[in-house]
Amino acid sequence: MKNLILIPVYLLFFAAVAKATTPLPIEGSWKITSYQIVGYPAMSEAETKNWIGKVVEFKEKTATLYEGSSHQVCPKLDYQVMKKNAEGYFLFGFSVEPQRLGVTEEEIELVRLTCQIDSWFGKYREFVKVSDDQILSYWDGVIFFLAKQSRTTNARSSSLFGPTTLLITPQSVGLLNPDSEFNEKNLKRAFPGYIVEKKAVTQMINDGKRVISYFELYRQGQTMLEVYPKSATQKKAYIRIFDNTVQAPAQAKMGAIYADVFKNDEQLIDCQAGIKKRSGQTLCSFKNMSTIQYVFEPTSDKDISPIDALNQAQLVEIVWNADPTLITETAFTIRSPANIAPMTALTAKTEYNRQQKRLQELYNRIKMAFEKATPNRDTKNLNQPDELINFIKAQRAWTQYRKDHCHWHSALAKDDTTKSNKIFTCLLRMTRARVDEMEQILKHLEQ
Repeated sequence: MKNLILIPVYLLFFAAVAKATTPLPIEGSWKITSYQIVGYPAMSEAETKNWIGKVVEFKEKTATLYEGSSHQVCPKLDYQVMKKNAEGYFLFGFSVEPQRLGVTEEEIELVRLTCQIDSWFGKYREFVKVSDDQILSYWDGVIFFLAKQSRTTNARSSSLFGPTTLLITPQSVGLLNPDSEFNEKNLKRAFPGYIVEKKAVTQMINDGKRVISYFELYRQGQTMLEVYPKSATQKKAYIRIFDNTVQAPAQAKMGAIYADVFKNDEQLIDCQAGIKKRSGQTLCSFKNMSTIQYVFEPTSDKDISPIDALNQAQLVEIVWNADPTLITETAFTIRSPANIAPMTALTAKTEYNRQQKRLQELYNRIKMAFEKATPNRDTKNLNQPDELINFIKAQRAWTQYRKDHCHWHSALAKDDTTKSNKIFTCLLRMTRARVDEMEQILKHLEQ
């Protein structure tokens, strides 16, 4: 952990920057709860998971990382606060749709921290404030999710921080993510304020009986969560959430009305009414956030239009489905295009996403090929061969160049439609050329 080098990321689409006289928007304590791999991670899987559960605390002039009873401090902190377009920041910066990360607002608040010395977060780090209870930050190919915490004592120990809000993201519920084992022990550790009971229910399926085991979590005598493991290994599950202290993407809490949760473009929303056993209820989700479903019930018996009834419907339940592929793969399912003839911005975007997936696959295979080429490497100290280190550096440099070049290229456009077309056509052209190049590299390594 102490040897981890966090490299600063410089991104596009800067808006007006506020000086450090603005109060620090992320002041307070935050626990790292989950992650999403979005690029070319320099961290191993073990290093990535090692960050989960750690607490960071930001004050106006200091930033502290708590690791059990020890801590590391940036003693002199400067910061800038700025507004950015969410799609511009996440899609062009990391090739991931913002909704994939639970970000539904068009504009985000970005906080750039600068430490006067090389600290636990390096010298620079950017944090996206999603809400008062959640921030995101990109570190070496991984976006980490952080949830707001409350201190229970002034003693310096991460075990003495507790959550103020149970945070739901596409990747996690609290500290549980698709990589977790959904058993009684882990549930008690992840939800210390709840009583956990194992239960079973008998259901009729295809004229036969089936016993389904699940866990019910209580607080103050009321059912707050129901956890249904999907297999004997308990590595997959879906969770029904009724707790009014939880917060889901779009800052949704129990009792919120549909119009306040889904106030953005209707093309990004998918709703189904009265399916299966949910008569009178409507299940809705963001199209790029399929792991979370919002369950709404009408609040009025008055004779009003279906649209008005839905807009006034109240959030009564959230359903979270564990997706093991979500945190370990990039956001797109992609295939290679036949050509890149003149196309619309949407087509260019789709084809670019396909090539980006292929590029990620080739990158991972080349890394493995380099590692196999040095079988006597000391795996205990995680030293990497020089060829692999140089390859990772080269890919990062190319990724930065692609981003800068396509931004400059699109800036020559006369209108927004042409600009969008130019951006994705440029990204597609450069990514496809890089894919061809890396296929040749891999072929050479595997000979």
